[in-house]
Amino acid sequence: MSFLKPYISTLPLIILCGALALWLASKYLNYAVPMYESTAKMRMADINEGVPGNNLFKDLDVFASETKIMAEIEVMKSKVIIDKVIDQLGIGYSLYRKGKLRQTELFDDSPIRIDVSGDATTLYGKQIEMVIHDTSRLTLYMPDGTLSEGNLDKSVDLGTVKIMVSRKTEEKEKKLKLEDKYLFELKARESIISELQAGLDITPVDKDVPVVRISYKSNNPAKAATIVNAVAENYIRDYIAIKYQSADITSQFLDKQINDMSSRLEKSENQIQNYRDKNNIINVRQETETDLRKISQLKIQETNLKMNLEAMDQLNQYITSGKDNFLELAPNFEAFTDLLSTEMIKKIKELQSEKKQLLLTYTPEDDRVKVIDSKITDYTTYLEESISNTRKNLQTKYNNLKNDIADAEKVFIGLPEKEKLLTIMNREFDLYQNSYIFLNNKKIEADVAKEAKYSFHRILSPAAISKTPVSPNRTIIRIVSLLLGLFLGIAAVAAKEMFFPAIRNEDGIESRSTIPVAYKAENFKNKNTAASFFRRNLIDLQVRDVVKSGKMTVFSSLHGNEHHSYQVAHMARAMASAGNRVLIVDVDGNFGKKYTTDHQNIHIQDLSAVFNGHRPEAMEDLKNLWLSKYDHVLVSNEKIKEGELSPVFLRYADANFFVSDSRITSAEDIAEINKAAAEYNVINPYFVLNRANYSPNIFRRIMAVTKKIGNKGKTQELI
Repeated sequence: MSFLKPYISTLPLIILCGALALWLASKYLNYAVPMYESTAKMRMADINEGVPGNNLFKDLDVFASETKIMAEIEVMKSKVIIDKVIDQLGIGYSLYRKGKLRQTELFDDSPIRIDVSGDATTLYGKQIEMVIHDTSRLTLYMPDGTLSEGNLDKSVDLGTVKIMVSRKTEEKEKKLKLEDKYLFELKARESIISELQAGLDITPVDKDVPVVRISYKSNNPAKAATIVNAVAENYIRDYIAIKYQSADITSQFLDKQINDMSSRLEKSENQIQNYRDKNNIINVRQETETDLRKISQLKIQETNLKMNLEAMDQLNQYITSGKDNFLELAPNFEAFTDLLSTEMIKKIKELQSEKKQLLLTYTPEDDRVKVIDSKITDYTTYLEESISNTRKNLQTKYNNLKNDIADAEKVFIGLPEKEKLLTIMNREFDLYQNSYIFLNNKKIEADVAKEAKYSFHRILSPAAISKTPVSPNRTIIRIVSLLLGLFLGIAAVAAKEMFFPAIRNEDGIESRSTIPVAYKAENFKNKNTAASFFRRNLIDLQVRDVVKSGKMTVFSSLHGNEHHSYQVAHMARAMASAGNRVLIVDVDGNFGKKYTTDHQNIHIQDLSAVFNGHRPEAMEDLKNLWLSKYDHVLVSNEKIKEGELSPVFLRYADANFFVSDSRITSAEDIAEINKAAAEYNVINPYFVLNRANYSPNIFRRIMAVTKKIGNKGKTQELI
């Protein structure tokens, strides 16, 4: 967790960066031009709903087109609709009230109206400043730097164009401020159309729901609401106009087609009537069925007659071959069974029976027998003649019936062709009739659609004037600014740690140098804690033979502000407390400015007093002189980086302590000390880390700086 210490210690500074960013964001929001958004929702007409006329173009392929939401959105944003919106609202310029820090766009809250006549092409896209001095005078500051004076409600001639600024009638009612500075910009129609199209945001609520959302953003809330409502209203008006125009054109077209179809239908009706009259056709199907039924019945009769004829032929042949024994033939008269014939057969049988009785008594030549034979012959002849006549009669009927069948079958000659031609004519008639009915239905629907001057589009919620701006989003901007400020503060700390890493513990030294760390001193809260630490530390150094009696120990630092004099003072105090006589050599005179002593075992000597005029080679003699009088000689050396005598003491010291500070010393400083130790061939070099692991927060730093400023000029600290 040591890598978090820099961020924790600088947390107030990071918070300050966030607060500063938040303050800047607030200042920006105070002067930023707010944007207002107004939204309207409109339900699109469903082609499957409404009066029948609404389906007019669905059934006619030449007009049919399925309504698609995206296609209708493009219609709303089209130049046709935007042109009508511009004409309705009279948008030909942008007018701003000029303030000290920002400009405010005026729309329906403008006290004036600007009318332009002539060719204003040269002024398109250029801002013209206008000052209205009072209720009548005004001054125009043109883009080329020229001035034009004029009056309200009167034209100002600018060469190719005339501009007239008029007061609105509602100016006094709304108490709008008139005298002020204004900026206005004349715009080409194409530019206005592009601006409105770019600002319009039309999106479907859902792909399966025919509802669209129409939105527009402007820094004037009334303008945003007015434009949105104007787009919706003009789209509906355009829809009704197109619908009426299409229905009217369709009605005229249908009138022409109905007249043409009516003449064709009449012609087809006459053709069918003439054909039926010519061929004596009433109903082909019924007539055909009747004729077929008649022929069938005639054929049944023909079959019966034929059977009777065949029976009569067999009977005639049978009688002719066996008429002598007619009594035996009588059972075969099945085909000749009328009442007369039956009585005659019975009479013949009686006569034959009577003859047999007579022949028992009389001979065949007897008159009585002959009389009976004569009667039998008469009856037989009569019967034969009757059979013959009956057969002739049946034959005649059979022949007549056959002729009738042949005549009846003649009706079917050419019938398929008649049916084919009649079917073709009927089909043509049905086609014309269906087309005529369809066109008449469509004509009625077209007339209904033409008369129904309304739209099934519905504005579900008209755009209202927004009171809350949508941009800039103050909450989001403040949050983002705060986070950005905190991030920049953290990034600054991270960059400082990356490019100028501080040495906060002994690991930072040991990883960058082969010189060991003798000890590390913390930031002590009071003098007693510091004195206790240095006493323990002195014993530890003596045990390790780092510090020895009769030796000279030099405390040095790279820049001189790593508080090496602090280490010298407290180390001397610890040595003196142990009964040792200590000499503190102040090389650069800074030690004597900070510390003084009244301890009998501590003596501070300014190097200038004893080294004045001597050469560096005399250091060995001075060292021996000092050690002959004192147990320990502690040297508060000059800063290594720029000191003149610091190399001398580094060379002649018995132990060298390079003091680093966790708040000051950087990685580059460690490298500089390594270089100096190698260059001067330093004996027994050690590092001393001052204020190890010390990461004060910003408040402690401020307090430390304040304390330092407050202590400036005070008496020296007593050792």
